[in-house]
Amino acid sequence: MKKLIWTLSALALTGLCFTACGDDEEECEAGKVWDTATGTCVVANQQPTDCRQSQCSDSSKPYCVEVPNGSYVCSGTEDCSTTGQIRDNDGYCVAPVKPNACETSATCEDGEACGADNTCVPKADAANVYRYVRIDDLSTPDRSKDPGADIDAVVIYNASNGKTGYAGRVADYKPNAEKFIEKIENNKNVAADPTKILKNPDAFTSYTNAGLGSDATCKYKDDGGEFTFVSLGGEGGYIIVEMTEPIVNGTKLDILEVGGCKLANTENDDGHIAFREKMQVFVSVTDDKAGSWKPGPLFERSGNSKDPKDQGLLSWEVSGL
Repeated sequence: MKKLIWTLSALALTGLCFTACGDDEEECEAGKVWDTATGTCVVANQQPTDCRQSQCSDSSKPYCVEVPNGSYVCSGTEDCSTTGQIRDNDGYCVAPVKPNACETSATCEDGEACGADNTCVPKADAANVYRYVRIDDLSTPDRSKDPGADIDAVVIYNASNGKTGYAGRVADYKPNAEKFIEKIENNKNVAADPTKILKNPDAFTSYTNAGLGSDATCKYKDDGGEFTFVSLGGEGGYIIVEMTEPIVNGTKLDILEVGGCKLANTENDDGHIAFREKMQVFVSVTDDKAGSWKPGPLFERSGNSKDPKDQGLLSWEVSGL
């Protein structure tokens, strides 16, 4: 009798271990499935490490597919190749990255440049590709922290393919105004960081390809207290940038200058209207200021006006290249 009781007890404990230890696939609680690869119950819709031995129960990711790192995941698409895409390490279909892809020539090898299709090519093959924008300051210098034209950003928009690009590299920057340069050399707090012109607009946060709107606000400094633009210092100052998209006939170049707009994030001038400064824009196939440059519109100085035509947005639909 004692032996029978001991045997039943052992069986009961063994059965308890089967349930508690999770060795029985049927014992997974609701919402979980058995994952043989890990020997545990897992959430039904999580991506297992090896779904050949598990279950893709999430209806949005029903396919078990191999990914480039050699493992298997649950995916929403069985085959990427029919759309000309490839599969990434998370199981998603993505557009393939071009070999030698570039936004600017900075990422290309010596002897190469960023070509018309945004890939690195021999410089000779990119010799006729317009990628460079030069902005010449034609304003009267002053002694402020931000003399002359104050450039927030340069944006390129190609309506034919819907692509938007920005200044991606500063090729040259030469500010003018003696007092301004002295402040730069003495590390004074002045708007002399040329990288402020790169990428998205920082001052005109309301900017879109359609413009600035009728009552544009321009942030003088960002939330971290840094200038949102770079100053050219007055007449004689200039900056040259390389765009992340090629400049072709029909593309629109927008140069955003902090002027003709309502100031914000200043020390004591919030709400005041900034003056737009006189400047001119050029485009070229080279970043050499002494090279050949095609001139664009002349940007006249504005008055103290809220008129949209006085806003600091110079738009040029490029032609004649």
